[in-house]
Amino acid sequence: MKSRKKKSPSSKKSCPNCGKKIFDIAGHQKRNNKCNIFKKKSASPSSHHSSSSSWPSLSPVKSSVSRKTKSPVSRLLRKTKSPVKSPVSRKKTCPICNKQVLNLKQHQKSKTCMRIAGLSHKSPIRKTKSPIRKTKSPIRKTKSPIRKTKSLIRKTKSPMKSPIRKTKSPVSRKKTCQICNKQVLNLRQHQKSAKCRRVALTIVKSPLRKAKSPVRKIKSPQRYGNIFNNVRPRLAQQNLDDFIIPYDESKCQDDCPICLTENDESDSIILRDCRHCFHLECLRQWWNHSSKCPSCNRIYGFQVGNMPMGTMSAILERPMLSGSRYNTIIITYNFPAGVTTANQPNPGTPYPSDVRNCYLEASPEGYEVLDLLRRSFERGLTFTIGDSLTTGRRNVVVWNGVHHKTNTNGGPAGFGFPDPGYYGRVKDELRAKGIF
Repeated sequence: MKSRKKKSPSSKKSCPNCGKKIFDIAGHQKRNNKCNIFKKKSASPSSHHSSSSSWPSLSPVKSSVSRKTKSPVSRLLRKTKSPVKSPVSRKKTCPICNKQVLNLKQHQKSKTCMRIAGLSHKSPIRKTKSPIRKTKSPIRKTKSPIRKTKSLIRKTKSPMKSPIRKTKSPVSRKKTCQICNKQVLNLRQHQKSAKCRRVALTIVKSPLRKAKSPVRKIKSPQRYGNIFNNVRPRLAQQNLDDFIIPYDESKCQDDCPICLTENDESDSIILRDCRHCFHLECLRQWWNHSSKCPSCNRIYGFQVGNMPMGTMSAILERPMLSGSRYNTIIITYNFPAGVTTANQPNPGTPYPSDVRNCYLEASPEGYEVLDLLRRSFERGLTFTIGDSLTTGRRNVVVWNGVHHKTNTNGGPAGFGFPDPGYYGRVKDELRAKGIF
């Protein structure tokens, strides 16, 4: 094998047309169109006349140049005459949605174009058939017991269609039961169940029960539960200065009913509504315990009690009261252990914790009394600190004149139900405390 010798860069020669350094000038001029174009541009009249003096040497050059220059130019012209159209120029405008598309017929069959044109993608023939199928559904309900016997034969044919149905999701395969309106996968097996048969028997025997839907009422999750929770008392005392007017000797000539001494213009006042006269200091001491007039028991603003701090909650439960057809409201009073304050008896004495449960009917009158008891608890009038008559214990949480039902049965003697006159008595007791 003979080894080829590499040509050195010094052996390159420059082209007379384009000035490029190459090894083979003749082959470069034949192959390169740019070189011929440069030669054509560089030719000028002056050079032509100067070169005409040497006729024998110039004639073969002219013939060779003419042949070389014509071929690439003609090729370029042929290329420009037949350009290939781009995909953009081949697009057509849709007359419906003004969109540029290549295939106009296929685009007009698409969902988007048909929706703009006001046509549905589905066939209109199926739409007309859907109401007819709906009307046939009640007839199939009556024939369901007869078809139950044929279900075993059809079940053997179902495995042939199973590969097609596997592609669908479980939600799309669910069907609505015509009897109980429940979404199930296997409709025939569901209609054989005890729940669906029970609903079917109630529909056949009493069609009017369909509107009442007793099954759905039992399943309602929010029927029982909390009515309100952790209500705390608001023991803000009323301001006495809002209910007094200056003393007038002509309007009030009696003595002070608290200290039984003569009233004086310097230290006496008159209550605004009932016009009774008192010493200002005597009335302030009375006001710490009650917001009633000492003479006529008229309530100013609202009365505030000396109940210890605690919480009140109410929940709704199933019927448990004897002689009542309503549900039961259970009221829970919870008092943590503490120490008596200045407005309570025996200030600074500790008292134990206590929890009380009471009961009401969930009737309209029962809910009305529940609202009154809640307002009484917020004003601190339901309980107080004192001595218990039933247990004999001292300095404990006791009732404050508002009777409650602490048992579910036993009647009035056992503080339970039934008691027809209970709600009227409680309203009178709360009205006396300014709650109505």
